[in-house]
Amino acid sequence: MADFFAPKRPSGRVAPEPGLGTIPENRDAPATLPRAKDDQLDSKEHVAEAVDAFIKAKSFRPALARAVASAARNVPALRDDVYDHVLTALRRQPQRGWPLLCVVALTCPPATDAWRRNVDAALACASSDYVRYVLFVHEVMGAVASPPSEQHIAAFAMRPPSVVNITLVDGEALVEALPVAPWVDCAAVSKHLINTRLRLTDARRSTFGLFFADNGRPLNRSEFVGDVDESAFVFKRVLRFLHEPSRSDDPVFERLNFLQCEDDVLNEGRLPIPRKDAGELAALSLLATLGAATPISVEDLANLTEDLSINECYPPLYESEEPLALASLAAPYIEEFRKLDARALHRAFVDRCRARPLYGAHVFEVDVVGGLDAPGAYRLAVGSRGLALLDDDDVFGVDCRYAVGDVASWSSTGDSVEVRFREAAPLLVESAQAPGIVAALDVCIKRLGVVVEEPSQRRDWTAHGLFAAPAEESKGD
Repeated sequence: MADFFAPKRPSGRVAPEPGLGTIPENRDAPATLPRAKDDQLDSKEHVAEAVDAFIKAKSFRPALARAVASAARNVPALRDDVYDHVLTALRRQPQRGWPLLCVVALTCPPATDAWRRNVDAALACASSDYVRYVLFVHEVMGAVASPPSEQHIAAFAMRPPSVVNITLVDGEALVEALPVAPWVDCAAVSKHLINTRLRLTDARRSTFGLFFADNGRPLNRSEFVGDVDESAFVFKRVLRFLHEPSRSDDPVFERLNFLQCEDDVLNEGRLPIPRKDAGELAALSLLATLGAATPISVEDLANLTEDLSINECYPPLYESEEPLALASLAAPYIEEFRKLDARALHRAFVDRCRARPLYGAHVFEVDVVGGLDAPGAYRLAVGSRGLALLDDDDVFGVDCRYAVGDVASWSSTGDSVEVRFREAAPLLVESAQAPGIVAALDVCIKRLGVVVEEPSQRRDWTAHGLFAAPAEESKGD
């Protein structure tokens, strides 16, 4: 997978070692690549001098690191010597030695199995302070390729590399142990997942992004995963539009959209679902999960416990109700929807949710300290149509709305976020998730990095609009 993180010429790659099948194999590639004229490290002595100069320099010197990696790439006889000197540098000055080892590992592996074992031993004995470097080297080492540019290598002085695990909303693993170099931002990671892992084709594919797995906050597209202490992320849509079509020519997009909508309703409880609609959504969720094995009778539905209980198919508001009552609410719709295929079930679920006032909104716990007559604890909702302040005691009670066109600018300092409006007084909030609020504002309000290529011909569902009241929403749908 190293070819995703460094500019490499496909014609200059050699076949990777077994076990690294994610790197495309090129059987016709030469064992060495042409050496650039400015890389003149062609002896053991030159390599030793360059490594020594790199670790002793007062400032980080990317050119020296690139020269060492180029020597290993261009002169196969020097590869083991390069690794010898780099491992020595690890012991002498680990804060410089580890970035150098990463650069060399991105470029080529050791020439012999003996030195591979030496590298493995060094990785096994590494301090816990450098565990991210250890995981990165373990994942990327295995192919001969062009070394990273000096500009990219300089990023090692700003942050460590990362190895991340990314799942879908339902917990299904999307990618495990994905190495991310320190110059690769979240936008590039998302683009990689969209184009090479999921191969999404829907015009809204740029609305996907990374979220923290533990607290659910979105990462800013310009953030680097090397700057955060987490390695587990969820891949889902950062921006969703009111009235956007649930149908798509891309079945994968439809499924991901359904999973996120289902999570919002059944797990997060963000959308107000009337009782008359809750039974329908429960039936659709059950059929989408269990398929033909979904029970029909009220008693069998109420007795579901092995993999999925009937209570899990309802929003949190209904958790305390008796299973029999919830089963009787969903049973009439089981038979009605039973003949629908998986894609039709997904569309039907989303169709019943996408006109809700808070569809697609990010909700953050905040303390309002300025801009309201009654400061205090609220929930701040940020979506494609603007901002809304929700009563902390009731996620569905909207106290104040700001249309997206009224938002002029925003700024953040520490845990504080100030949103300035064209007419209203600025809103000042404090939250532990301040970076997530900024990330949501960047995408939902400013639309940074979002390109919707084919808006609906029937209705421009990307247009800005107000957070309308539920009654008004139902009339418009």
